[in-house]
Amino acid sequence: MRKLQLYKKVIQLYLHKQFVTSVDIGKSYDAISKNYDNYFLETMHQYNDKMLRNIYKQIHHKKNLRVLDLAAGTGHNSYFLIKLLQDLDTEFTNGSYTFKERLSDNYSFTLVDISSGMLQKAYEKLGDQVEYIESDMLSYLCKCESESFDLIICSWAIKYQDPAKIITECKRILKQGGHFAVIVNTKNTLPQVREIFQTLLERHVLTIDKLMLELPNPRNVTDFENWFLSKGFKKITSGAGAHDFKFDSTEKLTEFVTSTGALAGFDRMIDLRNKEIQKEMTEHFKQNSLQTVTHHFVYGIYQK
Repeated sequence: MRKLQLYKKVIQLYLHKQFVTSVDIGKSYDAISKNYDNYFLETMHQYNDKMLRNIYKQIHHKKNLRVLDLAAGTGHNSYFLIKLLQDLDTEFTNGSYTFKERLSDNYSFTLVDISSGMLQKAYEKLGDQVEYIESDMLSYLCKCESESFDLIICSWAIKYQDPAKIITECKRILKQGGHFAVIVNTKNTLPQVREIFQTLLERHVLTIDKLMLELPNPRNVTDFENWFLSKGFKKITSGAGAHDFKFDSTEKLTEFVTSTGALAGFDRMIDLRNKEIQKEMTEHFKQNSLQTVTHHFVYGIYQK
């Protein structure tokens, strides 16, 4: 019965075009911005950093380097790459950043994100030495001049808008020979959490007033590569990976799921910061003996 009610509500919202928007997703990240580095990046930054070290090999020799950090979040990518470029210690420990050095005149960084909260955390890392733009990805890209950036980085976010449109615009604004570095989770990420989330939707169907559409995550690395190759990019490198998050308790797992952006946008359908809903989620995890979830992802560096 509950499942039928949910299907009816989804159809109703779809027909009336009551969808979760980019602004809603920005608010989701505002809500978790203070703890995002500690809950997510403290572990997952290692995969960002591997990609950034690879891109550094491609661009470190360039003069007047212009970098776009797209959906920049709390600024880790720019922070890490600047320290590589300036030959500084790139150690990241417990969410602590200590970048104080003056940015070289040989490169400039533009950080774009729809979340003011995430950009505030980026500012705490990088100060006034970089440019900050509060915008969704496509709105910003469409305003950029053609061939204006040497490098574009996009971590964990290309799925929030149409990847094909984003890639097309990024190719347009990249200089000839410029690079596009992307890392994103795949469709099979956190399957256990997705199942439990549907159960929560069924139990709270009457409170749902917006529909979060399925995100266009790639199925695998081949699917991901085709996004770029079909637009005329040349592959420099690509790969796939997975990371198991293991927790001492189901309460800790609930805290992780509701504090990392794992369900950003979907949390606009039901309020995952509601304590009673969090208790329900924890109970479902206990019933399923779930204390480990797997984050699957793909990454690649492509050249125009």
